[in-house]
Amino acid sequence: MFVKWNWLEEEQSGVGTIEIVLILVILIALVLMFKDTAVDFVEGILEGIESQSKSFDPTAIAK
Repeated sequence: MFVKWNWLEEEQSGVGTIEIVLILVILIALVLMFKDTAVDFVEGILEGIESQSKSFDPTAIAK
């Protein structure tokens, strides 16, 4: 009366792999699209840190 379809269960095990691959492809595409923006953003942060570190005086904390 009940028919068990084993081929359906076998194919579902690969669905997770396909989803992960698609997510990775989308992430890589986004990184390539916004690479220049991300690099400029990080460079701005690092330049801000560098400029603030020049005026930092660790001896002022110890006083």
